Amino acid sequence: MSRDEDINMLHILQQTLDLCVCCNQCCKGRTEISFDLVTHSHQCSKNILLARDKGGNNQWKQVVSPPKFPKPSTYAVCWFYAEGRGCKMHEDKCTFARSNEEAAVWNFIKKECIDLSQLISLVNNNATTPVQQETLGCHLVLKRFFSRFQGTFVELCKACFHDSPQKISMKVSDTCASGHSWRPVLIFCHKDEQTKVYNEIRPIPKRNVRQWKLCRYVNKGEPCWHGAHRCWFAHSEIEIAVWMSESSGSVNRPALLRASQMLQTQASAANSGAALQEQKQQHYCHVCRCQFSGHEDFMNHCFSAKHRKVIFEDSTSTWRFRDPPPTSKSFRLCRRLTTCEYGDSCVKAHSVEELQEWIDRHRDARKKARAASMQGLLSYQDSLLEEYRQSEKKETIVCKAFYC
Repeated sequence: MSRDEDINMLHILQQTLDLCVCCNQCCKGRTEISFDLVTHSHQCSKNILLARDKGGNNQWKQVVSPPKFPKPSTYAVCWFYAEGRGCKMHEDKCTFARSNEEAAVWNFIKKECIDLSQLISLVNNNATTPVQQETLGCHLVLKRFFSRFQGTFVELCKACFHDSPQKISMKVSDTCASGHSWRPVLIFCHKDEQTKVYNEIRPIPKRNVRQWKLCRYVNKGEPCWHGAHRCWFAHSEIEIAVWMSESSGSVNRPALLRASQMLQTQASAANSGAALQEQKQQHYCHVCRCQFSGHEDFMNHCFSAKHRKVIFEDSTSTWRFRDPPPTSKSFRLCRRLTTCEYGDSCVKAHSVEELQEWIDRHRDARKKARAASMQGLLSYQDSLLEEYRQSEKKETIVCKAFYC
């Protein structure tokens, strides 16, 4: 068979599968068939074939030689095989494929009348190394990301990033900058009008949706008040872009982070002083996109007029009627709707529609205030006020405020 025929034959298989050749040193097994690629300088023996579905979950699956007997017309996946437990029906004597990828390769080998070693040689002669294959695809995706979003992917401490209030902590040696054990979360960091914005790239939601949409709060220019754990809508355009790339099989997160770090190496070297400063733990206000070195500075910011306006005022909606009275918790209709002598100064609604709008605005404001309190975004004074509003023993809260 000529080289051109070999390339055409391999191209047929690669229309549905990604293939790479590696060895025990450049891949690490999660289970008996699932593997992750490892960047490692070594002399590769190139004796292991990995495959993954282009539209699957991006997990590389090992492909072994098909059994010598029997030789069915079409290889199929074992019904009784469970990853990590094996085949519960035939155990070690099972002759079915362990994955869809393995079944597809076996059927291809049978159709082309070749064996696994010949396929490995074919892939090896017409492809780059496994890490190069993966990094090349990520570079193409990253170029699209950077041309559109202008930022970089980094890992931050998950516990600090989800803390209340939120903190920005990077890895120092094998621990977090704050001293506890390191558990990373993938973040896309970019600058917006001289401020740093940190967008968490959450795992793909476990929902069967055809197209991901932005959260309605984010779409209005606000932070999501449901929180990252409860909301399954996307919180940024970059999160949608990563989800789409992951679901299509064009990129996975470890490779995305590695390729991003490679592209940012020169920039990091030029700004080593800033990188060292970034390693220190910073308090972060994600609604105002500001960082603070200490808790006291952060609390002072939370009591500023700009911050409180974002928390307590809804500037993204257009209201039809007057602002509701700030001192009232229950709203009522005025008895003199058309002849009220107080006019716009009246603390009661002058129409059913105005009353309903006041109720809706009060409910939304309280919802935002509770969410801000849970996220540690309220100043000490505002926290006491919220506690006073919710408490049945208001005297205790008054005494607490007095003695503080």
